[in-house]
Amino acid sequence: MNRNNKIINKSNIYTFLISISLFLFIDFIFGNKISDVIYKPLNPTGVEQISDSLHHHKLQENFNQTITWNKNTHKLCTDHHGHKISCKNFKKDISDYNFALIGDSFTEGIGLNHEDTFVGHLENLNPDLKFLNLGIRSYSNIIYLNRIKEILDKKYYNFDELILLADLSDIQDDSYYYEFDETGNRVISQAPVKTERLVKNNLRSLFPFTYHSLWLIKEKFSNKCNYLDKCFVRAGWPYNNNFLKNSFVREIPNNENEIDLAIKTSLNYAKELAILLKKENIKLTVVVYPWPGNLYHDSLKSKYVKIWKNFCERNCDNFLNTYPKFFEIKKDQIRDFYLKNDVHFNSKGTKLIAEEITKKIILDKIKIQ
Repeated sequence: MNRNNKIINKSNIYTFLISISLFLFIDFIFGNKISDVIYKPLNPTGVEQISDSLHHHKLQENFNQTITWNKNTHKLCTDHHGHKISCKNFKKDISDYNFALIGDSFTEGIGLNHEDTFVGHLENLNPDLKFLNLGIRSYSNIIYLNRIKEILDKKYYNFDELILLADLSDIQDDSYYYEFDETGNRVISQAPVKTERLVKNNLRSLFPFTYHSLWLIKEKFSNKCNYLDKCFVRAGWPYNNNFLKNSFVREIPNNENEIDLAIKTSLNYAKELAILLKKENIKLTVVVYPWPGNLYHDSLKSKYVKIWKNFCERNCDNFLNTYPKFFEIKKDQIRDFYLKNDVHFNSKGTKLIAEEITKKIILDKIKIQ
């Protein structure tokens, strides 16, 4: 290699390093704004969700906009406490209800207009009763407990019965993602244990555009477990024990079974909620339902169903298992009840559950009375 070639190579290296440095500097200063312009239309996070000092996050109060979920648009309206309502009732002050439903994104009805949610169908099936939707995306038992405490303490709403729609993902959320702070009053994110995760979080914070771009490239080419596959752990824990260590619990004491420890943590929050409701003379019903992958790989005797059935023998007024109804569906028709390329129910799926609640919970109460 002659002297001129060496000079050219050094020049190229310097140019490359200067270009990378300049790119990262721009990303450091303007990365969030650049990401919003380029990636938000592709992956909308939504202005409807905001952070919350007590419950980690929530929906904006008095929100009334058309939003996007999984490339589909729908109308979202919330009341003055940040809970999804019919847009016909926007800005109306309604505080008295017969039933309140609490859960995560399935109960909120993410991707659906109000009329297509559990609550929307229940209102249509039971026009003489009033139903309140307390469901918020990515909530779980720890936040259900904290939110109900606040609602009862501040008397935001009055209701006779709480219907808890227990989601499969609640187990992981309660044991891995959330915890109470030192005061025991605020739900916060658990700090990552692994150094790799801490490094990634710092890189995402410092260089958001670069991090997001590399993440999208990785997602496109990686052989990631699909939500319909048996290996999908978030909802597959009842039948799949082949998951990476620390997938459900950050620290595992005394070599305990990780899933059992996660279930115990989650149910402890649910038990506290049951005790609180009993003190307030409010009945508790727990409803369980499957994700699409569970209909392919799980069974009617699911571990998920068993733990909630056992829980309700001592802590609930009613337990509703919708697995038998869903397992009547033919395999090639399962996707008809869920949003396209999504784990969440579409209107047909939420209606099936609303019909089961009406038939086996609400009408039974009316007969007894």
